[in-house]
Amino acid sequence: MKRCPWCGKKIDCRYDSRRVKQNTLPRFFLFARCSNCDKYYGQAVFTSVNMKIMFYLFVPSLIAAYILQEERILIIYLLLLIPSVFLIPIRKMNGNEELVPEDCEKKYFSLYMGKYPIRKNQVYFLTDRFDNYSAFSAVSPVCIETFDKKSGKVIWHFLYEHNDNTKYADKDEFKIYGSDMKPIGIFKKQSF
Repeated sequence: MKRCPWCGKKIDCRYDSRRVKQNTLPRFFLFARCSNCDKYYGQAVFTSVNMKIMFYLFVPSLIAAYILQEERILIIYLLLLIPSVFLIPIRKMNGNEELVPEDCEKKYFSLYMGKYPIRKNQVYFLTDRFDNYSAFSAVSPVCIETFDKKSGKVIWHFLYEHNDNTKYADKDEFKIYGSDMKPIGIFKKQSF
């Protein structure tokens, strides 16, 4: 389930993409405006590691296909390119289709304890009723910046400012919920 990188609400990419005129990004990459918070989001193609790798492989594969007279090399390249488009994460963008850098002022350090794995740049929730509230009216979801699987150490930040954020940040431990609003683990407060 895809979520807005600004407000954390569920997004309908097809509906949201009809609300904007796309100029800079190629058409098959996502650029849209969230119907919940009215902010822009999209696939940051030019900052994606997968797309950079595919770009740098294009010229060598073209030369190799020409020298070896093997069109199969280009077919393999295209077969690798198609899935890499779907691996580009949805990020915060502005109206000019440019990536907006993360503006989190405060980062938090915790120890993750849970049976389900968590991932970098993924959004997790602090309440199981987040979808029942309007955008920005509930406690902010958290975004994982780094996660060490071996030690369980996590660096995270809130997506937006809310009065209840400090209550959770000050707790010794609290539950986190996945996109389906089921509990996936616990964050324990830790200072580094």
